[in-house]
Amino acid sequence: MGKAPAGGDSSSRRPGAPCAVPAAVARVVVAVAGRMSDLTPDASPAHRFGAALRSWRIRRGLSQQGLADLVFQSAQTVAKTERAERWPSRELAASCDKVLVAGGELEALWPPVRAQQLAADRRRRAAGSGASHDGPGGAGR
Repeated sequence: MGKAPAGGDSSSRRPGAPCAVPAAVARVVVAVAGRMSDLTPDASPAHRFGAALRSWRIRRGLSQQGLADLVFQSAQTVAKTERAERWPSRELAASCDKVLVAGGELEALWPPVRAQQLAADRRRRAAGSGASHDGPGGAGR
């Protein structure tokens, strides 16, 4: 039983045999394989923030859980923020910016998200629903 070729050429592997994948690549692939939903950064400030957060997280080779651990949040918070289903707090934006070394990009994207949240809260109150805890996607998401 020989070692898999370093170049990743699968022609000499027997069918079903594992191929050699660098650990760093495997970690990123496992973290995102098959479960990432498409993001629409142009849909709203919250969507733009979520897309930027995901982009920086992936560039740094972190899973949602890995980032969550570093910023003292849950993986669910990170996931929902990326999908624009939860409003990010200023603290989350600042923590993620620092941990991901995003150069202020995430912090700069936060004020428009807050403005969107306040506008959504005003609309909900005007409609008779005071549910300000709902995320950018609305109730039930």
